[in-house]
Amino acid sequence: MKLKLIAVIFGLALGFAVVELFSLAYFAMTEGGLFYTIERSAPDLTGVEVAPGVGSEQRLHPYFGFVITTKPTQDVNNHGFAAAPHDYPFVRQNQDQVLIGVFGGSVAAGFVRDGQERLIERLQQDPAFQGKEIVLLSFAQGGYKQPQQLLTLDYYLTIGQELDMVINLDGFNEVALSSRNNTFGMDISMPSSDHMMALVNLVDQSTLSDDRIAALARIMAGKAQLERIGQRVGNARLASTWFLWQQILRIRSASLAKERVAFQNLPPIRRDQSVMAVYPPREELSGDKLYQRIAEEWANASIMMHAQLASRNIPYYHFLQPNQYDSNKTFSPKELSTALTDDHPYRGGVEQGYPWLLDQTERLRQADVNFYSALAIFDDVASTLYIDDCCHFNVLGNEILADFIADAILSN
Repeated sequence: MKLKLIAVIFGLALGFAVVELFSLAYFAMTEGGLFYTIERSAPDLTGVEVAPGVGSEQRLHPYFGFVITTKPTQDVNNHGFAAAPHDYPFVRQNQDQVLIGVFGGSVAAGFVRDGQERLIERLQQDPAFQGKEIVLLSFAQGGYKQPQQLLTLDYYLTIGQELDMVINLDGFNEVALSSRNNTFGMDISMPSSDHMMALVNLVDQSTLSDDRIAALARIMAGKAQLERIGQRVGNARLASTWFLWQQILRIRSASLAKERVAFQNLPPIRRDQSVMAVYPPREELSGDKLYQRIAEEWANASIMMHAQLASRNIPYYHFLQPNQYDSNKTFSPKELSTALTDDHPYRGGVEQGYPWLLDQTERLRQADVNFYSALAIFDDVASTLYIDDCCHFNVLGNEILADFIADAILSN
């Protein structure tokens, strides 16, 4: 009996050792380094949202469509822009300051948060910027698409905001969100129906259908569970428990992604029930005609931004953001499980719309717009860059983007 007990204990210990060694190897392969010597924290779940416009503290705005509700944190300023530690309008503190405004959607806001240090470092290596204090001012907001960038620029110029340069990083929201506007009976020029109608639901909850209420409840419960699992991943003391919780996190993340896709495919409220005046489509659009119109209006807005800034001698740089659904990148194992969803509601817009955006390249350059496509900047990078199945990337991705933007600016 005693020998059997010893054998069982030995077998369990051996099994644990095998699992721990396997987990150590997996950690080294996916995270780099030895599990026990690397300081760990809970996974970054900032890219996980309940749904556009829901649970994200967004509020309706009379000019821009929506902003984040103002609150006294370092992430949101007095005008409701994220990654913006300075209140607006920002007043130049001295003549050595170079004020760079960044416009676009959530990817542009993420770039200001995670890529500005690299961009500033690169620019300051050039004689033109040596000795200068470069200040990035974020006018980017999750869900913004043209003409919101144009309208935001005009507003801040109107109230006296000084700018020495403007970077516009966009393209994804135009094709992904404008096409959904068209699907749900809103003109493509209107702000995102995914964001606006969710906010209207908050204003008048009678506009919420039973299906949307039930789906929201499941998503919010799933997000809370995901955050709890993430904490367990960060607090794991053993590689084997870290591996276990990591796999549970991956499974639950995939499940939550499907719930979000299902929610976004539910029809929003009818326009005639909305307290917000939103225009119906001017004409029936589909297929190539839809994406050609989206691309033309996108280019129109960029040309107008350039003209407005050129009249003030302010350089303007326009970048088409990279996206995983129009990419030749070799995705890491981690990215394959988190960055690509076959039936994602934005995927079709990217696959069909990006070629039409690129088709506007010559027109933009003929209008003297400094336009650059960043679509291929990740193609030769095997490391994990994308952090969700929408469009966002990690610090490394933003640093690669910063190098590309710096090269473009310094080449002019």
